Parts: sequence; structure tokens; C-alpha cells
Amino acid sequence: MAKERKNLVSPNSVKSSIPALIDKGLLTQDKGTYQVYDLFFAIWLVKNF
Repeated sequence: MAKERKNLVSPNSVKSSIPALIDKGLLTQDKGTYQVYDLFFAIWLVKNF
């Protein structure tokens, strides 16, 4: 069963923030797949979202 998540932002908000996160080096993109590059940012995302 999927973990219940609250207070999620809209998909459009996430989509519009992707280029800025790539420019800042927090995300990478390869063949249409995005990965969190920074380990500490990844941990923060898991804890907060």
C-alpha cells in the first residue's frame, strides 16, 4: 500500500521547478529520467515529502 502523503504541490509546480533544480545542480537528467544529485537534498526530500 502506498504511503499517504499530505500537502503535496501540484504536478505543474513540480514540472516548472525542474529546470531551476537542474541549473543549480540538484537534479540530473538522463534519457528522460530525473535523479537527485545531492545526497543531503535527497534525504531532506524523503523526510519532508
